[in-house]
Amino acid sequence: MEKIIVLFLFIRVFTLQCHAQDELSFNELAELYPEWENPDWMRQANEDLLLSEVTIPGAHDATALRGGRFAKCQAWSLEDQLSAGLRYFDLRVDGSLQLVHGPIKMNMKLAEVLDTIVKFLKEHNKETVLLRVKPENRKDTVFDKTMELLKQDNIKPFVYMLDGSSDNNPKLKTVRGKIVLLKLPDKFNFGISYFSTHKKN
Repeated sequence: MEKIIVLFLFIRVFTLQCHAQDELSFNELAELYPEWENPDWMRQANEDLLLSEVTIPGAHDATALRGGRFAKCQAWSLEDQLSAGLRYFDLRVDGSLQLVHGPIKMNMKLAEVLDTIVKFLKEHNKETVLLRVKPENRKDTVFDKTMELLKQDNIKPFVYMLDGSSDNNPKLKTVRGKIVLLKLPDKFNFGISYFSTHKKN
């Protein structure tokens, strides 16, 4: 009986991780109303601010648009999230660079996400987008394939620090119009340190 109770609690916690407990939450409104759009808010920020000095709204499991209570975390498409002003995206990918949430595939590939962001940055070149790519499995394969994508001619000009230079806390003016990758130890070893974004100098 004790094992059954523990299993029930685990499932309950897992299913509520992304899904709102209220009948309707902000995150469950699928339509992005015009008054919520804010695609150019970073244009107003002082470009001499360090990236860590800018409060950046973002999305956990940003592409988790399906899977019901077990996997769905978002109601807005990536395009709508960008239009609403979100600038940090947590992405979970498998060895084939499919976007996933746990075992559930999101019918989207990382290449599509990058294309969407590049298109947005072309139209809003004062903005900056931070990406955290987290391998759900086969982390070495994910890293190698992601690096291949980032070096493609249509993506490379929009990626900050692709040459491996070491400014872990750049000023906003340095990363305007760029995708900034965030690296985590033993998970994705490219980009600026995820933890450097907490620093104030």
